[in-house]
Amino acid sequence: MSPESIAPAISSHFVQLFVEAAIQEVGAENLPRVLEKFSLLPSVIEKDSLEDLNGIQEAELYALLQQALRHFYGRGARGILLRIGYENWERITRRANILEKAELEVGAGSRSRSGGGACWSWLQDVFEMAGARPPSISLTSIYC
Repeated sequence: MSPESIAPAISSHFVQLFVEAAIQEVGAENLPRVLEKFSLLPSVIEKDSLEDLNGIQEAELYALLQQALRHFYGRGARGILLRIGYENWERITRRANILEKAELEVGAGSRSRSGGGACWSWLQDVFEMAGARPPSISLTSIYC
C-alpha cells in the first residue's frame, strides 16, 4: 500500500474535544473570527456539522483548525495549542473508566526510565531478581 492511498482519519470525539477546548481557550466570540480570517465558515465547528463528517473530513478539519489558529495568532498559537492539548488530555482522563485510566497512567509513566512508573519499576525488579538486565524497550504497549 502506497503512502498516497492511506488517508488520515481521526475520531469525531477527538475533534469535538478539540473544538470545545478551542472555544474555552480562545473564546466563543473570538473563534468564529479566527475561522473567518482563515476563510472558514464558523458553522464548521457546530455540533451538527461535526456529526456529519467522516474520519477523513474530520482529520482535514482538525488540521485546518490548527492552521487557522497558527495563522491568526502567529507565534502565540504555540501556547494556545499546548493549552488546548493539555485541556484535551484532562478531559479524556476525566471521562475514562478505571481500566483506561490505568493504561493511561502506565503509558505516561513509562516514557522515561529515569522517571519510571509503577509498571517499569515492577519490570525492573523482576529482571534484577532474575539476575538479568532489563531490555531496552518501550512500555507503551505493555499493560501491567
